[in-house]
Order: sequence, then structure tokens, then C-alpha cells
Amino acid sequence: LVAVNTKGRLAFIRERELKGLAARVAKVDWSGDGKKICAVDGTGQLRVWDAATGEQLGAHNLEMKMSWRPMAFSSDLKLMAIGLDEQVSIRRVVDNVEVTRISPPLDPKRKHTFLPSLAAMAFSPDDKRLLVGSTWASVWDVESGELIHKSRKLVTASCAATWSRDGSKYAAHTAGYELYARVDPAEVCIWDNESGEELNTFTIRPHGQYGYDFGMWVATDYISFSPDGQRIAVGSGTRGARDQESYESKKCFVQVWDLKSGKSTRVVPEGSTAVGSLQFSSDGSLLAMHSDDKVRFWETESGQELTTLKHNAKIISYDFHPSKNIVVIGHADGSVLVRRLVRGAAGRDVAPDDNNPVSYTHLRAHETQPVISYAVFCLKKGGGGGGG
Repeated sequence: LVAVNTKGRLAFIRERELKGLAARVAKVDWSGDGKKICAVDGTGQLRVWDAATGEQLGAHNLEMKMSWRPMAFSSDLKLMAIGLDEQVSIRRVVDNVEVTRISPPLDPKRKHTFLPSLAAMAFSPDDKRLLVGSTWASVWDVESGELIHKSRKLVTASCAATWSRDGSKYAAHTAGYELYARVDPAEVCIWDNESGEELNTFTIRPHGQYGYDFGMWVATDYISFSPDGQRIAVGSGTRGARDQESYESKKCFVQVWDLKSGKSTRVVPEGSTAVGSLQFSSDGSLLAMHSDDKVRFWETESGQELTTLKHNAKIISYDFHPSKNIVVIGHADGSVLVRRLVRGAAGRDVAPDDNNPVSYTHLRAHETQPVISYAVFCLKKGGGGGGG
């Protein structure tokens, strides 16, 4: 029921398992109001559940492989955007019927590079606009399919594009690799949603063993705004020459910028080779990064790594609840778990460790009161018990 890690003094309580998928979960999302959860597996099977009860509300077959295809859900889970090579199909979730098709502007020379035509997309919080990362960052009207804004800078090599929670600005990664025989700096740009004007630009500068070298380039895999919109976290990775596949040629790092001061803090997760996802918790106190089949948690203020969440089945996707300390996790075996984050009495947060659970008798009473109280409540409601 409860996984506790004494080092991190955090706990995740398993609330329920959502059933219906059998293949690798490519994407899992909460609805904006936290009442529904939607997930898609690699074979194209889509499921929608009631988040409170686990009841399945919808099931569809998208009839296409979704393992590496860019995809986004609207916050109300009524629409989804799917990358189709050089176009974006916007469809209704309820019946998989296309309502709009978008053709983002593409650089003709891009076809001669090793980069994908479409790398990222995201709905605005009000679901009226769609941000697409292709050759340029572009913003589209969801209903009409008309272009609203297009960035002046190339967004080539970008796998990252996102909105601030209030929808006032959006961000994307630009350049940062060997293009047309020149090396461009890797940057994260932030634009104003109304005017399309550039607000901030932050340069990603690998150093030491992560420094630029011949054939070296930087790919930004995920970008996340803090809930208050005052910080932006960027998960990136350096890649070696294309014919070099050694471990040393692939390293990832995370940088967090304060948008007012422009100052940044840098985290280099030891042993991680790629950023699969990056998110702030609903209250902004935690930063979570999916990498190498596990999720690592940091304290936002101090930058201290708290713990690592790792299950027997490989973790592929996760998403924080929009307003509560709850996370939904999708795995390689098709399982989808909902887990609640329990905070310690001293205000220290939790981290889970399914591989090394410990008995409550090994912890100090003031650190375990919340989880013990929850366990007692479950026993009174008829749940099973155990030793410890």
C-alpha cells in the first residue's frame, strides 16, 4: 500500500490501478480539472477513466502506432493532436473523428537532415490554440486551423514546446546542432501569446565533458513552466557524433531559470542519458524528471535530489495532478497506477522507493504520522493489514 524511503523521508501511497491497456503506455494525462485520466499505448489503444473511481469512460483504437509519434491532449480531454509526418491532425477523443488538419511551415532543406518534421505540440490552457514545434515554433487556432504566430527563429532539433499555466506565454527550444555546416547555440525562447513577440532567450551552455565538440549537438527534450510562471525548467542532452554510440556521448542535464533575474541553477543527474519528461508538481515545490525508466525528484528551492521512483515494470510516462499531490504513472507493460504523495510532518516531502520499502517501526514517529494515520484509516475501511 505504502512505499517509504527513509533517505528522502517521502512516501507515495498507491491509490488504484487503471485497467484496459496491455502495451507500452506512450502517454498519460490528467484533465485540467483533475476528474479524468487519459492514456494511449504504443499500438494506438486509447482509454479514458474516471480519476476518482477508476471506471473506464471511453475506449478507442487510433489505428496507428503511437510509440514515438508526437501527441497532445486538450485540458478538457475532448481533443487530441497527433503528428502525421508533416501535418497535425486534431481529432475528437470521444470518437477519433478529425475536426481540423494543420500544415506547419517546414524548411525544405530539413528533408535532407536526420531530424523529424514534427517534434512537439501542446494545447493552450484554454484549449483554443495549439503550439507546434517543427522548423519554427508556430501557434494555430484550433477551431479554424489558421496560423496565428510563427517564430523568427528556427526550432530545428526541438522535441520541446510548452505553455505557461495561465496561457500568457509559450516556450520552445531553438537550434543547437550542426545545421548546414554551422553550429548554432542551443537556446530556449519564450514568446508572448497575444503579440507573438519574443520575451526571453536563455542559452544552454554545456561545459566540461558536456562541452561542444565536432559533431556535438544539444537536444532539448522537455520544457516546463513552474505553476506561478516565474521559473522555467529545461531538460537537455548532449549527443556525440552520429556514428558514436558510446555511453559517454550521451549525457543529460537540467537547468532551471528564474525569469525575472535570468539566473539559473544546473543539475547533472549522474548516470542519466536522456530526459523523457520534466514537470513541476502542482504546488511547484518539486521537480520531477523521467529518465532511463525511472522518475527522479528534486526540491525546487534547494536543487537537492530527494529520491528516485522505480517500479518493476519500466516507467514510460507520468503526469502530476493539476492541483493535488497525486501522480499517474504509465508503464511498459501497459499498467497505469495512481499514487498520492504524502508529506512529512516536518514539511519534508516524499519520495517513493518500491525496491526498498521499510517498516514504519524503523522511522521516527513524527516523520510517519501521516502515513500511519492513512494506513489505520484503510484498515478501518476493511483493507488488509501486515506486520511492522
